[in-house]
Amino acid sequence: MTNFLSTLELYPPWLTATPKTGTIAAGQSQNVDVSYNATGLEAGDYVADLHLISNDPVIPELIVPSHLNVFGIPEILVTPDTIDYGFVFTGGSKESYLLVENIGTDVLNVSSITSDNFDFISNMNSFSLVPGEVMEMIVTFNPSSLGSINGELTIVSDDPDMPMAIVILQGDGLAPPEIEVSPDSIAKSLILTINPVATDTLMIYNKAGSDLVWNITLLSNDPTPLDMFILTSPPPYNSSLLSETPIETPAAPPITTNPYPVQASLNDLTGISIMIDESHGSFTSSSWQTIISDLQSRGATVIINTAPISSGLLANIDIFWLTDHSPTWSPVEVNALSIWVNAGGGLFLEGDNSNSSYNNLLSSIGSDILYSETNGTQGVTTNIATHETTVGVDSLYFANPMSSLTLPVTTSSSVIISDRLGIPNTAYSLTGLGVVIASSDELFYDGIIGAFDNQLFGNQLFDFLANNVDWVTVAPQSGITSAGDSSIVQVVIDGSNLSNGTYSYVIDIKSNDPIIPTLEVPVEIEILEFVCGDANSDGLVDQNDLAFARETYFNCVPVPNPYKAIDFNCNDRIDISDIMMLGRYLNGLGSLSCCYNSMLTAPTIRVDKIVGELK
Repeated sequence: MTNFLSTLELYPPWLTATPKTGTIAAGQSQNVDVSYNATGLEAGDYVADLHLISNDPVIPELIVPSHLNVFGIPEILVTPDTIDYGFVFTGGSKESYLLVENIGTDVLNVSSITSDNFDFISNMNSFSLVPGEVMEMIVTFNPSSLGSINGELTIVSDDPDMPMAIVILQGDGLAPPEIEVSPDSIAKSLILTINPVATDTLMIYNKAGSDLVWNITLLSNDPTPLDMFILTSPPPYNSSLLSETPIETPAAPPITTNPYPVQASLNDLTGISIMIDESHGSFTSSSWQTIISDLQSRGATVIINTAPISSGLLANIDIFWLTDHSPTWSPVEVNALSIWVNAGGGLFLEGDNSNSSYNNLLSSIGSDILYSETNGTQGVTTNIATHETTVGVDSLYFANPMSSLTLPVTTSSSVIISDRLGIPNTAYSLTGLGVVIASSDELFYDGIIGAFDNQLFGNQLFDFLANNVDWVTVAPQSGITSAGDSSIVQVVIDGSNLSNGTYSYVIDIKSNDPIIPTLEVPVEIEILEFVCGDANSDGLVDQNDLAFARETYFNCVPVPNPYKAIDFNCNDRIDISDIMMLGRYLNGLGSLSCCYNSMLTAPTIRVDKIVGELK
């Protein structure tokens, strides 16, 4: 018989046979070498069948079972093998990430993680990893002394070839700066007819240690009263709505949108105008309908713009919103946006694909935030700074952060959100009288706005832009103060466009002082339209005012503001009784009171001398 062995079919890659075909004469035999290769296989049992197909009419196919038992070996890989923390203040701390991966074929059991120096602390003690799994650890440096500090982190596992993995740890303890501010509060009274603008000096002291790096922001202490709003129910989670290329990062856990509509205390945005720009290659607003619906339900007017940017276009806009764009801004448009922001506008950049164009805008406006080509990290972050925009915000989700932010060491800007590896994602800066917020991921588009606290953060972000303090400036907004030295900050308050009343805000100073990283100086100003009794608006109450009041009364001279300043009997006109009261006051025989009470409801109609009154 010939051609007994016609063919041999093999299925799994770990099993091979040689030869795969052949011819055997009658009465003869042929050996087939069967080989097993466990390379790349995890521990366990593997089974397969060898199929021998021939021209035997009785047994045309013969099946030979095959069994392979693999005894796996765990193998540890730790990266990096050295961590240099650089300079860290004593009393402070710095975190660094360490990746432990099982590149072997059996479960890796890490039984202990110890440091030989208590200044270095790991957040993990033991864990197990299946083949291919990665554990992200945090090792924190808490320097307890000055100078160079070294240590070793020992990771003990059941890797037979490397039972102990050593990570070299090094850093330097640095004496921290110590901030002090004087004065600790500021109070001013401004009279619109005399001194509507006031200046003050804030001294920042560094009492000890290293250089004090600080920056200042202004926070309104009188925000729009909060109302309870039920926000729009977002569509189901879908991170691919923007059709961007996914980033190659470890797969994030399954995400679901919040099952119930978010309820939150937010500002009534009635009277606030928000412009979404679609004139520079931006994404269309159709993917942002949830947040747009939220803003509209809270009273804001949302305008979709497709026209070139101009000063006239921005004249009545409070917030300008960009969601990715191409570098097609003309110099005229850049200049118009810069003037608008510095005059008090709120700019929100939400995107990640046009770094050069964004950076050109930011630089022209005067912000030192920059977009970087370095991708952020996909997934959930809890690296959230304390800020007006993050009240009640515990975690946020990044779907596709195809960029990140960078800020210089000395900066007037502040990071609000970083990704889970600590890379800056969202930051803000004050530029002139305006404010800029830049984000490196589309956090608020429909596909992910319902995940975690994204929707709440988005709504509070627009509240912050709408409540910008635009009647106060500080210069400089940032600086470096050497140990034992001080820095002068000029505070200018311009009440020219404010109404009568009391206003308050906070000078928020953030620094690298590890003990007092944030220091707040409360400021309160009182806006008065006039000085009670100051008929001639010279800031004094004296005999000249009495003469001026008499002239006004007897000769019907129309001087509106002094009418309010000497309407002591609050009858909304100047008559002989007001003049008599002022005379008694100047002679120490009475007081002036009623016009103080009428300042908030001062008469809008000038009432001249009534004919026939006693002169």
